[in-house]
Amino acid sequence: MCNLLQDTSRAAIDAEAMLVWWPEISQSRLMFLVRTAHQTLRLMARQQGQSDSQFWNTVLKAIPDPLLGTQFSPSFRTPMTLLRLLESRRAEAEHRLQSGSIRQITTAMRLCGSADEAVQRNLALLRAGLRILPTGKLIDAGADVYPAFLDKALALTPS
Repeated sequence: MCNLLQDTSRAAIDAEAMLVWWPEISQSRLMFLVRTAHQTLRLMARQQGQSDSQFWNTVLKAIPDPLLGTQFSPSFRTPMTLLRLLESRRAEAEHRLQSGSIRQITTAMRLCGSADEAVQRNLALLRAGLRILPTGKLIDAGADVYPAFLDKALALTPS
């Protein structure tokens, strides 16, 4: 997940993450919350015998569409609610930037004439409030490896 923060020019970055506007929370805390919610969902799915990638994709689709989440047991409600709350901050970022594409925004920020003081202030404001929110996907060679990544991380965690 750290690669998402280090390389926003990745070809799949817009599928792997989204920009959210949340100056009150640090990037590291946001990453911790997301990782915890994703691991909790993956662990609950595994306990219910639903640890395949197709089920994970269904979980991800249910985050922006709560009606899809009605098929899950009530134990899924808390981590799903947290992820919905985090994703709700996406609209504010899109409103401020007129785009939801991380690649477009970071490219525009790199191309700005930073010699202008007004541009420097605006860039500082954006950097202070923008956060990168992982979506629960990590694309490697065209395949989503995030479910396997979570399974591996959970195997390392003591019960």
